Amino acid sequence: KDILLEFNDPQIEASVDKLDFGGRINSYSGDYLHINNVNFAGAKSNLFVTENIESDATSGSDGLITRTVTVKYKNPYPPSDCNLERGNLCLNAILRNWVRLYVPQGSKLISFQGSMKAVQTYDELGKTVFEGFLEVPTQGTASIIVKYTLPKSLSNQKYSLMIQKQPGIESQGLVVKYNNQVLFDGNLIQDQIFKL
Repeated sequence: KDILLEFNDPQIEASVDKLDFGGRINSYSGDYLHINNVNFAGAKSNLFVTENIESDATSGSDGLITRTVTVKYKNPYPPSDCNLERGNLCLNAILRNWVRLYVPQGSKLISFQGSMKAVQTYDELGKTVFEGFLEVPTQGTASIIVKYTLPKSLSNQKYSLMIQKQPGIESQGLVVKYNNQVLFDGNLIQDQIFKL
């Protein structure tokens, strides 16, 4: 997931996809999550920011699964001197982060806390997407809390979750829970499937 390749030749591209170097959003029959962050600023602040993710799914009495995803962003470093006239590099400044959560298609958003812009919901690449925007200050923190229900079709099967790591991110702290049972507590360094 640290290298992405794209070729015009369909046969070569198919080979790249088999190696999982194509950056594709995968299909999966169970629960799914991909968090995609995009730095909308000129600085490279994302190099300084760490992310910790908590995924907490709960099966209700109606059979519907409600999921809360919390992402905490932290930049502990001071800002760069961004005066380009003095020849300085502006590496660390406010991270202006366009964030998208790809979840199972048909999921219904309950709430999205922490976005500074109006939240958008749409379908793309066979998933439902919840889209927001936040800023992470230097020597500061920010977070989003996204709560939604999964499609009813996922209530009738044994719970499993695929998380696809964003390419290029070295690792993210991750806690995965289902009905208060911890399925994983560690670092996400690759795409992973969690099962009961």
